Amino acid sequence: FAARVRDFAEFVEPLLPEAQVDLGPLTYHAPCHLAHAQGVCKPPRALLKKLCPGYRDLAEHDRCCGSAGMYWMAYPEISEHALARKLANIRASGAGVVVTANPGCHLQLMAGRTKGDAWTVKYISEVVDAALDV
Repeated sequence: FAARVRDFAEFVEPLLPEAQVDLGPLTYHAPCHLAHAQGVCKPPRALLKKLCPGYRDLAEHDRCCGSAGMYWMAYPEISEHALARKLANIRASGAGVVVTANPGCHLQLMAGRTKGDAWTVKYISEVVDAALDV
């Protein structure tokens, strides 16, 4: 069964018609479960590159944001350090949208935003939906 399970990006990319959506500069944060446990790093980024002309790579895209399920609760100091590093990379990227595929990462990144941050977080499925609506 596990061998047949695919991530959303792996599944949907070959099914998509030619579509693009301009969400401005955006980047991708790879969730740990996807990048490290499942070994899926390229398909989500390839999908975003195909759909979004403003895509830019995020430094250390596959480095943990500090959420890691309940890790943030069990080890808050380590989690805060991981989040600070991730936020610095996001800010350096100049992206207005950070795309991810995990609710824990989404919440962690949103929680780390400050009033000075002009970026937001979207799920990869939201980006696909926006591209199909154009």
